[in-house]
Amino acid sequence: MPSSKDRRQFPRLLTTRPLKVFHRASGRFLPAIATDLSDGGVLVTITWPCRMIVGETLDIYLPPDNHVMLSAKHRATARIKRVLHGEQVTMAAIQFDQPLSQTVLREERAAA
Repeated sequence: MPSSKDRRQFPRLLTTRPLKVFHRASGRFLPAIATDLSDGGVLVTITWPCRMIVGETLDIYLPPDNHVMLSAKHRATARIKRVLHGEQVTMAAIQFDQPLSQTVLREERAAA
């Protein structure tokens, strides 16, 4: 159980993994980089113009390495928890609706 000072429920992986964000409000796929990934959420950096709002629902697509095509089995639904809009980038802390190991990562392990 995490301490009162640490809200984290899941171990984190510092990474630079590419992913796609489907921004439902605009109907666009946005290229992003995951910089902090856990079973419960991800911190993404988006270098494409977008306006995100805390509480919005997104679809996060995490294709396995060397996969170019996206499919529903690579999708995790999520909500924006925090967002920081800069001049050239948007950073968003995103919380998955279900732990990643029960959705996308389960598919990756089965394919391996």
